[in-house]
Amino acid sequence: MKKKTIVCDANILIDYLNGGKDVLECLCKYSDFIVPDVILDEVEQLCMEDAEKIGIKVLDCSLAVLAKAENQLPGCSFQDTVCFLLAFENSWVCATNDKKLRAECIKNEVEVVRGLGLLLELVKNEVITKRTAISTAKKIAESNREITEKILSDFLGILD
Repeated sequence: MKKKTIVCDANILIDYLNGGKDVLECLCKYSDFIVPDVILDEVEQLCMEDAEKIGIKVLDCSLAVLAKAENQLPGCSFQDTVCFLLAFENSWVCATNDKKLRAECIKNEVEVVRGLGLLLELVKNEVITKRTAISTAKKIAESNREITEKILSDFLGILD
Protein backbone atom coordinates (compact mmCIF):
# COMPACT_ATOMS: atom_id res chain seq x y z
CA MET A 1 0.00 0.00 0.00
CA LYS A 2 1.33 3.41 -0.97
CA LYS A 3 1.64 5.78 1.96
CA LYS A 4 -0.68 8.77 1.96
CA THR A 5 0.94 12.16 2.03
CA ILE A 6 -0.63 14.44 4.62
CA VAL A 7 0.09 18.13 4.96
CA CYS A 8 -1.12 19.69 8.20
CA ASP A 9 -1.75 23.12 9.62
CA ALA A 10 -0.28 24.40 12.88
CA ASN A 11 -3.32 23.55 15.01
CA ILE A 12 -3.21 19.87 14.06
CA LEU A 13 0.50 19.70 14.77
CA ILE A 14 0.03 21.38 18.16
CA ASP A 15 -2.86 19.05 19.01
CA TYR A 16 -0.73 16.00 18.30
CA LEU A 17 2.21 17.37 20.26
CA ASN A 18 -0.14 17.88 23.20
CA GLY A 19 -1.75 14.47 22.66
CA GLY A 20 1.53 12.63 22.82
CA LYS A 21 4.55 12.46 20.55
CA ASP A 22 4.28 8.66 20.41
CA VAL A 23 1.06 8.86 18.38
CA LEU A 24 2.60 11.56 16.19
CA GLU A 25 5.52 9.19 15.54
CA CYS A 26 3.01 6.47 14.56
CA LEU A 27 1.30 8.91 12.22
CA CYS A 28 4.66 9.71 10.60
CA LYS A 29 5.37 5.98 10.08
CA TYR A 30 1.89 5.41 8.64
CA SER A 31 2.04 8.36 6.24
CA ASP A 32 4.36 10.88 4.72
CA PHE A 33 3.52 13.57 7.27
CA ILE A 34 4.56 16.95 5.93
CA VAL A 35 4.76 20.25 7.74
CA PRO A 36 5.70 23.29 5.64
CA ASP A 37 8.50 25.35 7.16
CA VAL A 38 6.22 28.42 7.43
CA ILE A 39 3.91 26.35 9.65
CA LEU A 40 6.66 24.86 11.78
CA ASP A 41 7.75 28.46 12.46
CA GLU A 42 4.35 29.02 14.14
CA VAL A 43 4.78 26.09 16.54
CA GLU A 44 6.89 27.23 19.48
CA GLN A 45 7.19 23.83 21.16
CA LEU A 46 8.87 22.10 18.19
CA CYS A 47 12.12 22.86 16.40
CA MET A 48 13.23 21.49 13.03
CA GLU A 49 15.63 18.97 14.58
CA ASP A 50 12.99 17.53 16.93
CA ALA A 51 10.41 17.45 14.15
CA GLU A 52 12.72 15.38 12.00
CA LYS A 53 13.51 13.03 14.93
CA ILE A 54 9.77 12.35 15.27
CA GLY A 55 9.61 11.57 11.56
CA ILE A 56 7.95 14.74 10.31
CA LYS A 57 9.07 15.80 6.87
CA VAL A 58 9.65 19.54 7.07
CA LEU A 59 9.08 21.05 3.64
CA ASP A 60 11.09 24.07 2.58
CA CYS A 61 8.38 25.92 0.63
CA SER A 62 9.31 27.08 -2.84
CA LEU A 63 9.21 30.74 -3.75
CA ALA A 64 6.46 29.91 -6.26
CA VAL A 65 4.18 28.50 -3.53
CA LEU A 66 4.94 31.39 -1.19
CA ALA A 67 4.19 33.90 -3.96
CA LYS A 68 0.87 32.21 -4.77
CA ALA A 69 -0.02 32.16 -1.08
CA GLU A 70 0.27 35.95 -0.94
CA ASN A 71 -3.16 35.95 -2.62
CA GLN A 72 -4.73 34.39 0.45
CA LEU A 73 -7.87 32.31 0.27
CA PRO A 74 -10.90 34.19 1.64
CA GLY A 75 -10.87 33.99 5.45
CA CYS A 76 -7.68 31.91 5.55
CA SER A 77 -4.27 32.84 6.87
CA PHE A 78 -1.15 32.87 4.72
CA GLN A 79 -0.05 29.57 6.34
CA ASP A 80 -3.43 27.92 5.73
CA THR A 81 -3.26 29.05 2.12
CA VAL A 82 0.16 27.41 1.84
CA CYS A 83 -1.34 24.14 3.19
CA PHE A 84 -4.17 24.34 0.69
CA LEU A 85 -1.86 25.04 -2.25
CA LEU A 86 0.45 22.16 -1.38
CA ALA A 87 -2.45 19.74 -0.96
CA PHE A 88 -4.15 20.96 -4.14
CA GLU A 89 -1.07 20.99 -6.36
CA ASN A 90 0.31 17.65 -5.17
CA SER A 91 -2.93 15.69 -4.55
CA TRP A 92 -2.07 15.41 -0.86
CA VAL A 93 -4.47 15.12 2.07
CA CYS A 94 -4.97 18.34 4.03
CA ALA A 95 -5.29 17.82 7.79
CA THR A 96 -7.10 20.72 9.44
CA ASN A 97 -9.94 21.60 11.77
CA ASP A 98 -10.17 25.14 10.35
CA LYS A 99 -13.66 25.70 8.87
CA LYS A 100 -12.60 28.06 6.08
CA LEU A 101 -9.67 25.89 5.00
CA ARG A 102 -11.87 22.77 5.09
CA ALA A 103 -14.48 24.54 2.95
CA GLU A 104 -11.86 25.54 0.37
CA CYS A 105 -10.54 21.99 0.23
CA ILE A 106 -14.02 20.54 -0.24
CA LYS A 107 -14.90 23.15 -2.86
CA ASN A 108 -11.73 22.28 -4.81
CA GLU A 109 -12.00 18.51 -4.32
CA VAL A 110 -8.93 18.29 -2.11
CA GLU A 111 -9.10 15.38 0.33
CA VAL A 112 -9.38 16.81 3.82
CA VAL A 113 -9.40 15.20 7.26
CA ARG A 114 -10.00 16.57 10.74
CA GLY A 115 -7.46 16.05 13.48
CA LEU A 116 -9.40 13.34 15.30
CA GLY A 117 -10.09 11.73 11.94
CA LEU A 118 -6.38 10.94 11.75
CA LEU A 119 -6.77 8.87 14.92
CA LEU A 120 -9.66 6.96 13.35
CA GLU A 121 -7.48 6.23 10.32
CA LEU A 122 -4.67 4.93 12.55
CA VAL A 123 -7.07 2.64 14.45
CA LYS A 124 -8.72 1.41 11.23
CA ASN A 125 -5.31 0.45 9.86
CA GLU A 126 -4.25 -1.14 13.17
CA VAL A 127 -1.39 1.31 13.70
CA ILE A 128 -2.66 2.21 17.19
CA THR A 129 -5.22 0.66 19.53
CA LYS A 130 -8.64 2.11 20.32
CA ARG A 131 -7.41 2.66 23.86
CA THR A 132 -4.49 4.78 22.61
CA ALA A 133 -6.82 6.75 20.31
CA ILE A 134 -9.21 7.46 23.19
CA SER A 135 -6.41 8.56 25.49
CA THR A 136 -4.90 10.78 22.80
CA ALA A 137 -8.26 12.33 21.87
CA LYS A 138 -8.93 13.18 25.52
CA LYS A 139 -5.49 14.82 25.88
CA ILE A 140 -6.09 16.82 22.71
CA ALA A 141 -9.53 17.90 23.94
CA GLU A 142 -8.05 19.00 27.30
CA SER A 143 -5.60 21.33 25.59
CA ASN A 144 -7.77 22.53 22.69
CA ARG A 145 -10.97 24.32 23.67
CA GLU A 146 -12.22 24.01 20.08
CA ILE A 147 -12.65 20.26 20.66
CA THR A 148 -15.96 20.39 22.52
CA GLU A 149 -17.55 17.67 24.64
CA LYS A 150 -19.88 16.94 21.71
CA ILE A 151 -17.00 16.56 19.25
CA LEU A 152 -15.20 14.25 21.68
CA SER A 153 -18.40 12.30 22.37
CA ASP A 154 -19.09 11.92 18.64
CA PHE A 155 -15.52 10.72 18.10
CA LEU A 156 -15.82 8.14 20.88
CA GLY A 157 -19.14 6.98 19.39
CA ILE A 158 -17.55 6.43 15.97
CA LEU A 159 -14.63 4.61 17.56
CA ASP A 160 -16.91 2.05 19.26
